[in-house]
Amino acid sequence: MRRVLVLALLATAGCYEPKLRECTVRCEVDGDCAPEQGCGVDGWCATPGQIGQCADVVTIGGIFDGPDAIVVDAGLPADAMISDAAVADAPIAPDAPGPSCAPGCPGSCQAGVCVIECSGNKSCADGVTCPDDGPCRVVCSGNMSCEKRVRCGDGPCTVLCLGNMSCEAGVRCEDSCACDVTCTGNACGDDDDDVRCSSPACETQNGCTSARPGCNQC
Repeated sequence: MRRVLVLALLATAGCYEPKLRECTVRCEVDGDCAPEQGCGVDGWCATPGQIGQCADVVTIGGIFDGPDAIVVDAGLPADAMISDAAVADAPIAPDAPGPSCAPGCPGSCQAGVCVIECSGNKSCADGVTCPDDGPCRVVCSGNMSCEKRVRCGDGPCTVLCLGNMSCEAGVRCEDSCACDVTCTGNACGDDDDDVRCSSPACETQNGCTSARPGCNQC
């Protein structure tokens, strides 16, 4: 009777085939793995059909079987699991729109400032007129650029007449609440009246400034 029991136990043991879990054991050589598994280049034990692919497993706090497994911390709810595909498909929020410029800006709008650049020779030959309101910046850097008059609006206005014989017909600050004009070399014409600041108190040797008391009403 005892012999029969021993034979039965041996037969049962011979039929036991434990399931090998993929990508759960770290290894350096094949000998670190179960007989049916090998050590992949990714450093994980796996069967021939899976070997070398364990690096695709996404782990957060542990490892499950299979290359597509995702493991989350035990404290997280099940719906907190995130896959690579879900991250890739997530919509990207658009950049928040910047401040707009006043209507009628003939140049580009940069952070809410109407910027008019006349960098080529004889560019902006018909003159430049800023929008009625809002900040405006005019750069006449080309030779003989802004040949006709440059006119500011009611908002803050900066005019740089840098090119040779630029702003030849002058600059008018008009009703700008803060007007800064800079004329270099032979720019802005020859007459003292070619550049008219918001107030005589704002006049400088080469243009206008809003830094003096009473020259900035913005």
